Amino acid sequence: MRSDPDYRRAVRRFTFRIIAATLVNGIISAAFTFLQHRRPENTPLMVFSIVIPIAVTFVYLLFVLHASFGIQRFQNEKVGCVLQSR
Repeated sequence: MRSDPDYRRAVRRFTFRIIAATLVNGIISAAFTFLQHRRPENTPLMVFSIVIPIAVTFVYLLFVLHASFGIQRFQNEKVGCVLQSR
């Protein structure tokens, strides 16, 4: 299966999406943490710096689950096609 070009393309796309989502999650969380430390007396900013990273982490987890199920579905389809051709 590793020699199949479709499989390799799907795995590369999956890897890229996970890395990109991890970077975006890390950048957003770090930016709001940095802003909170720069202006600790700003209450609305403090609320945003708590709520937004939590929301971004929740969206990140949903995205990772969705991407993981997508790659699993792709693998199941490939294995099913091979088994049916036998």
